[in-house]
Order: sequence, then structure tokens, then C-alpha cells
Amino acid sequence: MRVIIAEFMDEAAVGSLRRRFTTTYDAGLADRRAALLGAVRAADALIVRNRIRVDAELLAAGAGLRAGAYDELADATAAALVYAEARGLAQRGIDRLAQGIEDAG
Repeated sequence: MRVIIAEFMDEAAVGSLRRRFTTTYDAGLADRRAALLGAVRAADALIVRNRIRVDAELLAAGAGLRAGAYDELADATAAALVYAEARGLAQRGIDRLAQGIEDAG
């Protein structure tokens, strides 16, 4: 399972995920949309918090995403949420992320 962490996350949590999954942690992806779109192309799971807008473009780029986690999705559009639900993406809080990724795999 390939996990992309695209915003700030506690180092201990990142370490825990790295022990269980192939994990890329790049909090700077929140400021580099093109790089984010490229990174999700090869990802199975995406973790965002509240800076990245989860929209149809991001979900289309991440066609292989099987799981997603968020701290807050206040910026997500309703259309993106409907699209995510239609694709069966798991939307879980960070505290349940690892189990959600394993369940999706």
C-alpha cells in the first residue's frame, strides 16, 4: 500500500505509518498542486488535513486511491464528496487511518 501524506503530520504518526506502509511524507505538497497531482497518480491512500482542497481534479488524478483520511475537509466541494463516496473511498479521521488503509487494501 502506497500512502501519500500531503500536509503536516506529527513525526511519530508518520513513523508509525512508515513501519506499516510505503509512505511518502511531503507537507510541502499542499503548496505545489502539480506535484500533488503527480504524487497521487501512484498512491493507494492520501492523507490531507485542512489546506488541500479535495476536488474532482485531485480525485481524478488519484484514480487508484482506495482510501483517504482527513483532519478537516471544510474546503472540499460537495461534488468532490459525492464523487469520493461513489468511488467508495474511506474517509476517516487520522486516529483511524492505519486501520482504514488496511481495510481498503
